Amino acid sequence: MINLNEAKVTHIQFFDCSQQVQISEDGDYEDRIEYSANVIINDNFVIQLSGNENEAHRPSIPTSSECFWNDEALQDWASENIDIDEVVELLDRVEIENNYHYLKENGETI
Repeated sequence: MINLNEAKVTHIQFFDCSQQVQISEDGDYEDRIEYSANVIINDNFVIQLSGNENEAHRPSIPTSSECFWNDEALQDWASENIDIDEVVELLDRVEIENNYHYLKENGETI
């Protein structure tokens, strides 16, 4: 149903989840970078990326009850049938980086 060898990224939604966290009783704060992104493939389904300043989390394909783009049934099919290693290969092939700065610069901030 979906050939990831021919797939293209058609949209990136970026969510900046960073926050200031108090780190001492003296009122010192630190910025903690956290993010997530929806990477839309062929205007059909969503791959989710996330991470923080220290690590990028493994990509995931959500079910349609969590998130979808245009086609709930296709999102569920992708979630159930596409191997996440194939997703990692796709992201490498199309040069999508799972990090805060790349996704913020190349995505639409939501």
